[in-house]
Amino acid sequence: MLCAGYLTAQTPDYHPQVIAGVDYFRERVDEQLPLVEDLIICPKNGGFIQGENGLC
Repeated sequence: MLCAGYLTAQTPDYHPQVIAGVDYFRERVDEQLPLVEDLIICPKNGGFIQGENGLC
């Protein structure tokens, strides 16, 4: 499908790459979400204190 001269993500030639890209970022989110949650919790617990894992 062409839209304003550009191929869309629904074009069969790009669909596998789009799915692979989305899967890649889902994996990165799964890896990094626990780290972000720790960073949110630390200030609520009184700040950052050096511990076994370097947080709180």
